[in-house]
Amino acid sequence: MNKRSGLILLKIAVSCLVLFLIYRRVDLASVGSLLTSIRLWPMACFFALLTLNTFLSAWKWRIFLAADGIFHPVGRLFVSYYVASFFTVLLPSTIGGDGYRVYDITRRGSGAGNVAASVFADRFTGFLALSILGMIFPFFGLGLIPDRRWMAVPLGVFGCLLVLFLLLCRHTLLLRLMGCFRLDRVGVLRRFADRFFESIQVYRQRPGTLLRAMALSFWFQGNVILAVFCLSRALGLDVPLLFYGVAVPIVSLIEAVPVSIFGIGLRDTGYMLLFAGLGRDPAAAGALSILYVAATLVYVALGGVVFLFHGKKQRNTP
Repeated sequence: MNKRSGLILLKIAVSCLVLFLIYRRVDLASVGSLLTSIRLWPMACFFALLTLNTFLSAWKWRIFLAADGIFHPVGRLFVSYYVASFFTVLLPSTIGGDGYRVYDITRRGSGAGNVAASVFADRFTGFLALSILGMIFPFFGLGLIPDRRWMAVPLGVFGCLLVLFLLLCRHTLLLRLMGCFRLDRVGVLRRFADRFFESIQVYRQRPGTLLRAMALSFWFQGNVILAVFCLSRALGLDVPLLFYGVAVPIVSLIEAVPVSIFGIGLRDTGYMLLFAGLGRDPAAAGALSILYVAATLVYVALGGVVFLFHGKKQRNTP
């Protein structure tokens, strides 16, 4: 067993353990009852929001690439992003979604370091917007948080992102760190690092690029909140939208911790604890988490179909 396989098995074990611990006292019959009475129109809205978010992600990615002189149509980036979501969720042991995106654009003639920088900037601005929303919404719904310590989650992530940004502004420190491990002597890695930091500097020198990217990031994260709210309505849960404005950013940041598969277990725990603050049945939170995973899997599975047809088209193209 190699290291990667061992890590995947460990994540699966963590997910299973957490699921067992949190669901052993949940009325599974109530969870099943909620899941068998799903309303269709909110589900349609959920899938529409996921599609819109894939488009927004492709649009934002194009902004970073274009700032670096790499031009691709939004449609092509939409396909790449959609396929990447399939790899991220359904094939975590084979290749990461971000790795696929770098590969897909690099093989079209762009520098790997430049493309990797665009993917990094895309992720960075997404987490930055998420942490900011996580700090803002609680002030409008303080009564919806069972424990004020939850606010430490987005605040802590925001602080880490700020430190990372400062390090990137002084990239010579990171290059020296490479030198400590003699990684700078590997030509490929050194060229990759040089191009990566060149692109980061380009983004810093173009405030308009960053502002447009952040605007799209806030739009994206707002859609995520609405998407979870749609799932709630599909289950018939009478929970106010403001609650999801408070809960979704916090839970999204928690589930991003890479200790489980697709946040399974962490997401369930977060929603159950936050629902408890409203005096809600944990079965409702469990049903919401299960429906989120199931619906997302359906959506990204179609990305696998796109990948098959997209790859076949490329092979048939002379």
